[in-house]
Amino acid sequence: MQASTIDTRPAVCFFGQTRYAGGNDPSLRDRLRLLTEICRPAVIARSSGWLPMSVREGDAVALLLPSAGPAFIRYPLFVSGGTLLLLWLVLARKCRTIVAQSPLEGVIAVAVARLCQVVSRRPSVIIENHGDFSSAAGLIHPGYVGRLLDWLGSTAGVWAIERADALRAVSAYTATRLRAINPKAPIHTFPALTPLAMFSKRLRQEHPGVVVFVGSLTYVKGVDVLLNALASLPPDRRPSVRLVGPAVDETFAKSLMAQTRRDGLASSVTFVGSLPPDEVAREMSEAAVVVVPSRSEALPRVVLEALAAGAPVVASNVGGVPEIVQDGVTGILVPPGDVQALASALDRVLANDALRHELSSSGRAFIQSLIPSNYFVEGYRRLFDATLGTKARSAAA
Repeated sequence: MQASTIDTRPAVCFFGQTRYAGGNDPSLRDRLRLLTEICRPAVIARSSGWLPMSVREGDAVALLLPSAGPAFIRYPLFVSGGTLLLLWLVLARKCRTIVAQSPLEGVIAVAVARLCQVVSRRPSVIIENHGDFSSAAGLIHPGYVGRLLDWLGSTAGVWAIERADALRAVSAYTATRLRAINPKAPIHTFPALTPLAMFSKRLRQEHPGVVVFVGSLTYVKGVDVLLNALASLPPDRRPSVRLVGPAVDETFAKSLMAQTRRDGLASSVTFVGSLPPDEVAREMSEAAVVVVPSRSEALPRVVLEALAAGAPVVASNVGGVPEIVQDGVTGILVPPGDVQALASALDRVLANDALRHELSSSGRAFIQSLIPSNYFVEGYRRLFDATLGTKARSAAA
């Protein structure tokens, strides 16, 4: 008689404001499928619509809170709804660990953990840092409002990081910042989940003179800097720019459209909108250059994807970007917000076929040697092993 196998995977709750398109969102399905190899995951995130939804993938569950509507409604709804769901998952589903996917969500995670300690067992709290939490609001809301939000976010985020049981960074840059706040907590560093195989398997089919931007149309991503750089080039040397990504900030997106009309760029700029991952991979495989003009970044997935696709990259020298974009080797770096430097870099790369080929080959080889295919699962496995003190083993087949 065959002995039954005990499932030793820990129950873990992932709590963050990642927005998914719905139950059929492939990035959500992939995330749940990979996480079930090492834990019994419950994901609290946001849907793209007005209604909450529940998504199941095997014994994994995702609880998506609505994210439509103005900010003064969706953020309080996420905080209140997310707090209640966290309490329910810890007390009823016996989640042993909460993974807060930013220091701000970490504030809620620490508070819930302390409350659960009063009536039950305190869960471990792991806080991740995917960006610059201390200045993000100021980049979106200039002036007194932004400075006030930055102060509140920084103060709350530091409070949570100081009380975390473990920390996870996506780059050496973010790890250094976390270590300065909490030198005692163990820090594990590995990139965000990125479907690199989807990008690396595509053959390069470059469309000459085509520059692709992938990301949300927000001030932080520097799309306005890109348009100013484009306008500064002579009309006969202007590339075709494709902006791939959602208009998260509708007011800013409208200002970008007005900017293209005002500067005579309407025939050179295409607002593509959001695309599924396979279509993003196609855009990158056809791009002569992928541009990342961000004002702030930790370790942008778009750079990893572009290098895997073999696309030459021109990016801002911010955050963790120079950890993977080696200037002149795997891409070209420019100072953030520098219109002339960005225009010059784009013009130089687009005009030099040999340089594009060299950057493409070097970038693709570098990313393949840097990031193994199982980095995401193994990163969390080591993190859970260290935090829980037990093996997070896969379920028996």
